[in-house]
Amino acid sequence: MTSKGPEEEHPSVTLFRQYLRIRTVQPKPDYGAAVAFFEETARQLGLGCQKVEVAPGYVVTVLTWPGTNPTLSSILLNSHTDVVPVFKAFEEQLQSWCQAAGEGVTLEFAQKWMHPQVTPTDDSNPWWAAFSRVCKDMNLTLEPEIMPAATDNRYIRAVGVPALGFSPMNRTPVLLHDHDERLHEAVFLRGVDIYTRLLPALASVPALPSDS
Repeated sequence: MTSKGPEEEHPSVTLFRQYLRIRTVQPKPDYGAAVAFFEETARQLGLGCQKVEVAPGYVVTVLTWPGTNPTLSSILLNSHTDVVPVFKAFEEQLQSWCQAAGEGVTLEFAQKWMHPQVTPTDDSNPWWAAFSRVCKDMNLTLEPEIMPAATDNRYIRAVGVPALGFSPMNRTPVLLHDHDERLHEAVFLRGVDIYTRLLPALASVPALPSDS
């Protein structure tokens, strides 16, 4: 998949630009506009769209693309819509600041996961096997990492559902939650290509014993 000239931009890039223009930055994200964007996208693609208000003003939008074999497990692609302001810190650094500040300065965590669930990244996990096979076929080098940030996957794993985080953004500065995040158009379109290969493979993983 390649991009076209400025007068004939690739539709995937055009759609992505529209999404990025929605002001979802904290502390006052425009969730309504983001939900409306997904609803319209679902309508254009002929996909089912369900909205679940998990708290007043906080809506989870679920787009559904039925497969050809309803007996197989479902695949969940999860993404948050809000933009988080720049903030980066580690516990040791925070504790050292508290000590340097003097007596009476303490630190309390609102969340701290001491026993996180881990998704296997070997062939014992059929999802990983399918995932890594596609990457190998496309000559992609995978670099498994433990994500130090607090991602939504921790809640999914906590209920026993295996979850993998994945970014196809190679040759791109790592600017997560940093200033001036950017992505080259060619890298974005290459990522679209990768997902069009990954999703059919993951959707075709044979039924698991736990599915019966």
